[in-house]
Amino acid sequence: MPDEWDILSMGECMVEFFPDPAGSDQYRRSFGGDTLNAVAMAAKLGSRCAYVTRIADDLFGKFLRDSISSLGVDLETTFSASGSNGLYFIAVDSHGERHFQYYRSGSAASTLSPADVRPRWIENSRVILASGITQAISQSAAGAVQRALDLAHEKRRPVAYDVNFRRKLWHADQASRHLSQIAPLLQILFFSTEEISIVQSALNARLPDVHLIVDACWLKGISLVVVKQGERGVLLGDKSTGKIVPLRPLSIEVMDTSGAGDTFNGAFLHCFCRGMKGIECARWGVAASALQVGRHGTVSAMPSLEEVVKAVERVEV
Repeated sequence: MPDEWDILSMGECMVEFFPDPAGSDQYRRSFGGDTLNAVAMAAKLGSRCAYVTRIADDLFGKFLRDSISSLGVDLETTFSASGSNGLYFIAVDSHGERHFQYYRSGSAASTLSPADVRPRWIENSRVILASGITQAISQSAAGAVQRALDLAHEKRRPVAYDVNFRRKLWHADQASRHLSQIAPLLQILFFSTEEISIVQSALNARLPDVHLIVDACWLKGISLVVVKQGERGVLLGDKSTGKIVPLRPLSIEVMDTSGAGDTFNGAFLHCFCRGMKGIECARWGVAASALQVGRHGTVSAMPSLEEVVKAVERVEV
């Protein structure tokens, strides 16, 4: 085990099938999962990452382990499990928007529990990344997230959290309740405009303006707030500067939006671990996600460090 990981994340790794070529009836096997996608992007940029999950020894188990390892993501924190791994199919419409069909009920990763989270892993990481999806897949997985965040708070490690609400997994009121419980433990919060009502409810603040919502997050102790607005770009609220700054998206032909938000998170946290200012972290996130949506696929479409460095110069603030 290294002396220190940059990012320790946790969640569900699933087998992915996507049409290749786009629009065809032929599907290619890949892999993904929101928090895994994020550390995949960060690792590609040079971060040292580890992933806490459970992988079943079914027909896809070796494929998943080999695939994650090939990214440079440490699997010391991964457990074996009985049962099956989750899988999903992607369909992409003419606008590049993705639609998912999941087969994940009772998956190996959903058996994650608080006992699977080791204090030394938290202590040896620069930042912890969790998401609403990990909490939503089961009560025991939600407990694992809570333990990881409690330990991070105890050991003074920053926590990043993506609301990443999925209606097929749980109700909005459940997502809000869980976010309300962990909000005091967060330093970085990612959410989309579609998730504003969940954040409002979690903060018990029905505020009419997104700027006021960011301010309410700051009052909870959340230092960096990222609001993803799709085609309108990103809003970054940085408590250290007291400013809320819009970042324009890059002009690029959208081919596939699969994992775009996860790619943003990975690039953002890669920069955060290197001590960059919030605005620079966000610029890297915008650049990386823009390059990724210009290609088909998720992890396979993620850009290289050299590509991101060049694209960052084009991100307007």
